Amino acid sequence: MLIIPGLIFALWYIFATYVMMLEDKKKITECLSESKRLVVGRWWAISWRFFLPGAILGLGFMILSGLLTWLEAWLLNSFPMAQTAIFMIVSTVINIIVTPLSVGLVIVIYTEARNTRPEAQALPTV
Repeated sequence: MLIIPGLIFALWYIFATYVMMLEDKKKITECLSESKRLVVGRWWAISWRFFLPGAILGLGFMILSGLLTWLEAWLLNSFPMAQTAIFMIVSTVINIIVTPLSVGLVIVIYTEARNTRPEAQALPTV
């Protein structure tokens, strides 16, 4: 019962840190409300922009890591200590490559959402 509301709230407030850093807002409540304002009305569009590239990036990471682990195990089958050390080095290098890509992905989505932010709608006058 908490999974769906958790996903909704997580996406609403995913930009709060970036609002704080890039727009230089100091109050947490301002950052949270600005993040929610950027997402409301575009929840599905923004969620797919996070999910699809993130899934592709994660799948690529898993495939690359699996191939390198398999190659390493095949080459160093009789040296378990060397195998562990090389696995740790390869994992660190892959994380060094993937982390900036994932952070950059969030910054690109935030910048796009901010540039196309929905303005406050005026109430119709009677």
